[in-house]
Amino acid sequence: MCALENIFALEKGLIVSNKLGQYLINALPNYTAISQRLVLQFLLKHSPRKKSQVFEHLNDLDNQLSKDSSAATVLCALELFCHFSQDMQKVREKVFSAAWASLKINLARERNEEIMASVLDYLSTTDFPFEVMAQDYKMFFCRDDDPQYLIKKKSCLLSKMITPNNAESILQEFSSIIKSLDSASLYTVLMNISNHMGSKPEVEGMCW
Repeated sequence: MCALENIFALEKGLIVSNKLGQYLINALPNYTAISQRLVLQFLLKHSPRKKSQVFEHLNDLDNQLSKDSSAATVLCALELFCHFSQDMQKVREKVFSAAWASLKINLARERNEEIMASVLDYLSTTDFPFEVMAQDYKMFFCRDDDPQYLIKKKSCLLSKMITPNNAESILQEFSSIIKSLDSASLYTVLMNISNHMGSKPEVEGMCW
């Protein structure tokens, strides 16, 4: 499939027909973890014709979204679920909740800097709803052995997660790590807080 993608690069790459899409989804459990992630990315080119087929696909792919042991696979599956359910808001809400439940397990189990950084980048740069993970904000509190780049990523995400219920705790976290941030990182965090508080008047007064 990767070879065909390159061969047909000038023609928008490999076309994933309805038949091929169904075949790949049915065969997915037989692939290795790396191959599954590649196939999930190719399936972003697949657009089911009927809503009933969309729900069949979502059911068939549930293991990759909510029961898989790999954070990378969960994120790939999440992208595909969002693609399939782009016009179904209630379904997307359930998808985000299921994905976050799985990511929480992965992050707690793996304790890997690179994986944490990748997840932080995804959560910060996509439309993943912060309210889904707001109650788990402490997962992004910094550890004593966190490197500078990871502290920056965590603090930037935390600044976007502030709500009336967690504002005090997150601000205390900022107070405890402020000496660990270089001037550029500190400026970025302060700007994030300022920008996001402008859209949240209910907590703006708590931050100044």
